[in-house]
Amino acid sequence: ESTAVKPSEMEPYNLSVLSSLFPSQSGPNNVPPPTTYIDDIFRRIPSDVHITPASEWSLNMLSAVLNTYRGAQKKDRLSRREQLLRREQLAKNIASIPSLLKLILLIEDDDSRDHIMDLSIVRRIILCKGSVGRWIVDMLRKSGIPRRRVIDYFALVSNLTVFDFIGKGRTPRQADFAAFYEERNAVYTAVGNFKELIPTLAILSYKEVERASTTKIMWGILNDSISRPFVISIVTIDLVLHLVFMATFRFLVADHGVANSYYWMEFNEPIVPAIYVAFIGSYFIFRLLVQFALLMRISRRVFRSYFFEFWNVVDILSVCFAVGSMSRIYLKYTVPAWTLSVTMVLLWLKLVSFLKGVNTQLATFILAIGHILKDIRWFLVVMGIVIVAFSDMIHIAKLSSEGGNLCNFSEGETITDDYCSIK
Repeated sequence: ESTAVKPSEMEPYNLSVLSSLFPSQSGPNNVPPPTTYIDDIFRRIPSDVHITPASEWSLNMLSAVLNTYRGAQKKDRLSRREQLLRREQLAKNIASIPSLLKLILLIEDDDSRDHIMDLSIVRRIILCKGSVGRWIVDMLRKSGIPRRRVIDYFALVSNLTVFDFIGKGRTPRQADFAAFYEERNAVYTAVGNFKELIPTLAILSYKEVERASTTKIMWGILNDSISRPFVISIVTIDLVLHLVFMATFRFLVADHGVANSYYWMEFNEPIVPAIYVAFIGSYFIFRLLVQFALLMRISRRVFRSYFFEFWNVVDILSVCFAVGSMSRIYLKYTVPAWTLSVTMVLLWLKLVSFLKGVNTQLATFILAIGHILKDIRWFLVVMGIVIVAFSDMIHIAKLSSEGGNLCNFSEGETITDDYCSIK
């Protein structure tokens, strides 16, 4: 017993263990399913999962066994290193049971599930990267309870502490913290290795995305994705091109406005700004088309969620308005002033969307503004109605009293003169 067994020398658990723990997921007479159907069964999301009293008792006993390795005061106790190794061996052995953690998360009874998730053995196997599987993405794609349980799993992984790693009856050392962070980062990496994880977040509701994105594991995964050299290069290039796009479009609008102010002035199209606007606009449109195609390959629901998100709508409209306005200018068509004004507003908003993606504090500030506007939306509606009502009242009063002549632009000190003033 004093010889420690390496985790690599352990035999993997047989699938019959899965049948004994959760009989409702087994074949007739608790016989494990044939190996030809194993992949299909593990990808399946069961809906009626119950744990038997014997299985719950087994997990309680496993937790009790795990807790005995926390360093009881005995003369013949194992060394600290051996105790931690025994804990690791037991946890990895249990974590090797296929779909165990998925089925625990899907237990219908809330009290039983919460009790099991609070057991030391379950919290320790969550820190084993062997417990991570494709079931995370599969459950995220399925709406309702499975999706909420995966987000609960994200929160649980994020809230684990070093005491879940070494045991609550032990004082952690510096080496324990280092080993704990290494195990936790390995779990984060294993979850982040699923390429479908981040695109799948697009089909979640706003509250689900907000709840998932506030967990440490998702913060780590997103930060790793954003901090990759390729992603940083793409974001930097897009930001520079957008600034050039704004400057050149603003130059074209200014020249067009000056020419329209003087009917005798002929508008000569500047070639270089026009080339910049056309080239950069074509690049952004091509990027949007590629994004649409890739999102459609993932799911139509992902595409709809992306298309109707506010900042993505701003991105699409800003490019379309800018390219459309420039085309009309060079084809000698009249471009309404409101179109050019709205285009510039959209381009400035797109710049804000770039900045919020590279600065967490700015992103938090913009998110707070969005929540504030959402909370006071009905106040804004009432305030808008009141403003329009008073404006309409003055407008009607002026029309009725002046015989239909709204404003004669006379300079005076009355309320009417202030209303009609052009200054």
